[in-house]
Amino acid sequence: MPAPSKQTQASQKQKMDEIVRKTRSAGFDVRDPEFRKRIAAQVAALDPEDEAEAMRWIEAVSIFNDEEWTGQE
Repeated sequence: MPAPSKQTQASQKQKMDEIVRKTRSAGFDVRDPEFRKRIAAQVAALDPEDEAEAMRWIEAVSIFNDEEWTGQE
């Protein structure tokens, strides 16, 4: 897999910085142990079958991004 370009890396960093700013403005301190425990509990409560269903749906509709479908390369 090719390494991401500098433009892509800069764009990703900019997006991440925006997420961090929004999180901080919302009043969440992701370093807070209590906050981390709550997030961990929410992640643990996720249903793996829901995730699998979402992945099946994504794969089913991915044909719309296929080069043959769009005529683009």
